[in-house]
Amino acid sequence: MRNYYGTAVIAMFALGATARAAVVYVDVGASPGGDGTTWCIAKNDLRGVLDTAASGDIIRVASGIYVTGVCDPSPCTPSSAERFDSFVLHNGVQVYGGYAGCGAQDPDARTEETILSGDLNGDDDPNFGPQFPTHAENNYHVVVPDTHVGATTLLDGLTIYGGRADADNPPRTDGGGMYNVDADLTISSCVFRKNLAIFGGGMINLGGSDPNISNCRFEDNIARNFVQGGGAGGAIDNFNSIPTLTDCEFFRNEAATNGGAIMYKEALSAGILTRCLFVEN
Repeated sequence: MRNYYGTAVIAMFALGATARAAVVYVDVGASPGGDGTTWCIAKNDLRGVLDTAASGDIIRVASGIYVTGVCDPSPCTPSSAERFDSFVLHNGVQVYGGYAGCGAQDPDARTEETILSGDLNGDDDPNFGPQFPTHAENNYHVVVPDTHVGATTLLDGLTIYGGRADADNPPRTDGGGMYNVDADLTISSCVFRKNLAIFGGGMINLGGSDPNISNCRFEDNIARNFVQGGGAGGAIDNFNSIPTLTDCEFFRNEAATNGGAIMYKEALSAGILTRCLFVEN
């Protein structure tokens, strides 16, 4: 059984990559006002940290559940977060999850689960899928990289949960978990779980997105339009994109029409898959 929250080795880039490169510590349970320079004075607003991050920055995120709104007090309400909000990844920013954080014997141990959640109200029933009414307020896309991000943009050791791209018009029909446009980022040791979209429940790759995805697990993602029918690419939908997937697992993903696990569209779409496992899709 793979450990999806702490298997990857942190790759440190040369110090000269950017003049303002920084390591920022984030913990949803931290007290307000932290400057993010250590685990015990961590920042608690992941979305705010991502919004101001620059190329070369390294963001280390403690275990817990993170939503796109400012949630103090918790849970989020429509006044503090909206369905169209997302965690945005800027080019060259590295985000690592799964840390034990302040108070642990080893705060840097990566043995826990860090969840980026689209469940704004905190009311999803974990025993049911994203088609249920309690998911109606969930974010359209949980994670959205900037256009043109490159391979040094990294998402490592996080769980992407509960996106629901079920609107009438694109882009909010696509990529409940992650929405990629011309994005060649690196994604490793992540879990995409219980995301819904009409196209690409877990992830959609558009416009020449060629992400490198390794040691990731896609489970219980759904591509379906519950009003009009149809839906393709339960875990991943690709349109003119060529993702590389290595040592990935696909469990119980579902599409209404095509691609219970993965769907490729148009002549320029293809995939490079190595040592991947597909079960019950």
